[in-house]
Amino acid sequence: AMMDGVDFNNQAQAKFDEGNYEEALKLFIKAYKIKEAGFGEDSPCLCLPLIGLAETYLKLNDIKKAQVKAKKLLKIAQKSKLHEQVNAANEILQEIKMVIYNLFL
Repeated sequence: AMMDGVDFNNQAQAKFDEGNYEEALKLFIKAYKIKEAGFGEDSPCLCLPLIGLAETYLKLNDIKKAQVKAKKLLKIAQKSKLHEQVNAANEILQEIKMVIYNLFL
């Protein structure tokens, strides 16, 4: 059976929870690409993998990429009026601000 974006997302989340961020990243990217191909680049279906990507990039200290994904998440979530995802995006962006702030302390 062909794995769909949901399967990859679940696997990615499991790897993330284990602290295996490199592996989680690969799987979140797969999940994202499958969903983007299936639903389009502004689909609400992208919210979950975008949250995963933003959080994983943050764990891997790739602040720039984390920010890009979080901003895309925010844009899609606001457009689709998905309040939980808007909150998630804002929390991640806030976390990124703290990381950046601490880098310059």
